Amino acid sequence: MTTGQLKSDMNFQVSGSLLKDDMAGVGKDCPYHSENERSCLGQGVISSSCCQDSASNEACSYSPEITGVLCCKVPEKPPVITQRFPTRLKVTPGQNWTLSCPAIGSPHPMVNWLKDGRTLHQSDRIFIERETLRIQNVIADDAGEYSCLAANTAGYAREDVILTISHLETKVDVGCMDGTVDGLAHLKDVAACGGSWKGHVSKGKVHCAPGWRVCSHVDWILLKAVSWFDATGINGCYAYDAAVNGGKCTSCVEDSNQSMGGIGRHCSKRRRRQSSCIAEGRIDVYNPLREGGHPSCDYQEGLISGVLCCRIPQLNPPTSGKRRKPGKPGKVKCVQPCLNNGICVGRNRCECPIGYKGATCQLPICDPPCMRGSYCLEPGVCACEPGREAKCALREEAVAISLAKLERKCLRHCRNGGQCFQGHCFCPANTKGRFCQRGNNCKQ
Repeated sequence: MTTGQLKSDMNFQVSGSLLKDDMAGVGKDCPYHSENERSCLGQGVISSSCCQDSASNEACSYSPEITGVLCCKVPEKPPVITQRFPTRLKVTPGQNWTLSCPAIGSPHPMVNWLKDGRTLHQSDRIFIERETLRIQNVIADDAGEYSCLAANTAGYAREDVILTISHLETKVDVGCMDGTVDGLAHLKDVAACGGSWKGHVSKGKVHCAPGWRVCSHVDWILLKAVSWFDATGINGCYAYDAAVNGGKCTSCVEDSNQSMGGIGRHCSKRRRRQSSCIAEGRIDVYNPLREGGHPSCDYQEGLISGVLCCRIPQLNPPTSGKRRKPGKPGKVKCVQPCLNNGICVGRNRCECPIGYKGATCQLPICDPPCMRGSYCLEPGVCACEPGREAKCALREEAVAISLAKLERKCLRHCRNGGQCFQGHCFCPANTKGRFCQRGNNCKQ
């Protein structure tokens, strides 16, 4: 039992009345104990300032009889970045550029800055002051993707922005009307274009360049070139004209409760194990029943960052006016060329070499499959996703190296019988939490 008095900033509700002149406490030396009354404790009442006049304003003040105070731990909350980054920012050489990343959480999160997935360090032009990144006299080498990573013991949050230098921009055939592209720049026939419009997603074609259109279910061959890593590696949410209900790829009808497909890490739903129009996974722009009840295929401000544009296929016209006779085989034609030495064996059908798959043989095969946090770079070779190199490396090492070589110290002692392994606490079945500090249910 505790000796002395520990005060607590609480008043007691005793026998239906509020005793404002009694300050709560714990300890056997407190002046008032009652086992049969109710208070903030599990059972009984203990008062550390019994029978003092509340009018004197001394009931909740320190007195020499009090030996200490009762402290409670502040609940942990994962970080939240309160300011959302734009998808893209453009500056001219010689300008000064500042980016703020305010974050809240409990405990207060630490903020780290990355450029192209690697830690950004200070220099004579780059200054990092807590949650603010400042670059003076911007040069061409400063172009790239900048990330703010806020982390504490409860989790992490991340925001990304692509910095472009204006004189480096070239209006090539990138698919977007303004000559820039917000994502998927490495793909030849699909582009993420930022902007807004009114009404159905098909009206977002105003942001597509000539010869391009809003991607729809008829462009499924082109959309199959978009991997899960591509679809979730873009800031914002970019819609396309297709419904992905039930793992299908169909036309997005304006007057139905369908789920419009999209790509981007800020879309409402992302499920990697389901199928849709893209190569892997399913991403819904928003749930029309949950988010306002607006038409399911319409633009919604604040939820949609832009539109996904696809190149319009250009079929070669016949060389002569004569029709081909029925049954006579003609020249095999694939609108999209077969990649990785694939062979076109029929209309838009590719025969892929060993180690590749996909509509145009664009996807390498890794057997066994790559672990979580990595992707298949080439046949039989897995690579870590940007920003997840540490976790990915730990998983790969765990397979090849013994337990003794991998063992590292945990940040805190693992409680309730938990074991420290690779810097993490592995908890018994009846506990949970990062350090096994909580029980799984009320009954132990």
